[in-house]
Amino acid sequence: MLFFAPLNTDAPIYHWPRATLGLIIAQYAAFAAIRGGAFGPEDDVIDALMLHYGQGLRPLEWVTSLFVHGGWLHLLGNLFLLWGLGLVVEGKVGWWKFLAMWFAIGVIECALEQACLRNLTGGSFGSSSVLFGLLAIALLWAPRNEITFGFISVLPLMFRVGTVDLSIQWYALLLLLQETLIAWLNGFRPASEVLHLAGAAVGAGIGWMMLNRKWVDCEGWDLLSLLRHGPPPSELDERFKRSAPVVDAVPPKKPRARKADPEQTAQDRERKVVRRIRRHLAESETAAAWSAFQSLKHWKPEWKPPGDLQLELARALAGAGQSEAAVGQLRDYLKNHPIESEPVRIEAAELALHALQRPHATLRLLQPLEVQFLAARDQKRVQALRRRAIELIDAGALEFDSSG
Repeated sequence: MLFFAPLNTDAPIYHWPRATLGLIIAQYAAFAAIRGGAFGPEDDVIDALMLHYGQGLRPLEWVTSLFVHGGWLHLLGNLFLLWGLGLVVEGKVGWWKFLAMWFAIGVIECALEQACLRNLTGGSFGSSSVLFGLLAIALLWAPRNEITFGFISVLPLMFRVGTVDLSIQWYALLLLLQETLIAWLNGFRPASEVLHLAGAAVGAGIGWMMLNRKWVDCEGWDLLSLLRHGPPPSELDERFKRSAPVVDAVPPKKPRARKADPEQTAQDRERKVVRRIRRHLAESETAAAWSAFQSLKHWKPEWKPPGDLQLELARALAGAGQSEAAVGQLRDYLKNHPIESEPVRIEAAELALHALQRPHATLRLLQPLEVQFLAARDQKRVQALRRRAIELIDAGALEFDSSG
């Protein structure tokens, strides 16, 4: 048996996922209330709230049916997927636009479903079609970004917990291909797969409209821009066009000036981005600094950031609640600056334990320290961290694989 759930994303998150968490809480609360009989017998309540076919257009059901789920697996699958996709989509547009998009996909798909299946009986419920709409939007807006999935593999004589990164484009295409194949094998009869594809079509339309109207800024990494212009570094090239040498269209009679050294030009660009990151950090614009940092790393993967910049960024990320990214930056700092890095190592271990609840990662971070050579205050910090990490492990804390 394999349990598979999205945990995080490398897509730039400009807005904290308030609406995503709100929808998760609301859907869980609705499920618990219905399952607990708060509104009457469960079957009667589900029948009252679900989307019905063959009884005309019933707009209230276009909303209520989105909060009904058939069981724990149905609910948890939807909530985990909502979290992963919400990080990507809400992270770009903010809570109220995301909430409007979520309800728009659900209402439009339910209205089309009820209108097109008016000659049938039965009905449907759940928010899976909305999630496929968000999946299509994520594919349009951030195809090259990745989602980190946690998995638990429970097989005979083997138990494994870990993480795997999947690009949004491949994850989305695999899911959409799977639904299309199943729908085709079933003759495209009205069933879950067809409804999921309908939700994806509605979501794709909304995502395309927002791109076309420039209601969302994907910084040139959206699917349409990639197909038309290719991937940035062209984005960075555009930003620094002004620094490129200008050559007259008509060759002058004087000897031509030497062409700019490509390596020197790249260094100039790098310095400008670093200055921009520092400026954003100085103005407490953590999201903008993180986005510029990621763009530079994508353009120049071998780039090693200045130590003080990386520490400042890591601490800003931690202060903004992005502890996962903060610990990642501190780990990179330790790799690049292994000498006299004990305070940073302790700082990373504290974040890993207190913010991320990762006792194994905490112990791995602390392992290289020679405690006897630390200051008395730092010795106490390390001992407290090790003691707490061991307590959590003894209590049975589960932890996804970590790089640290």
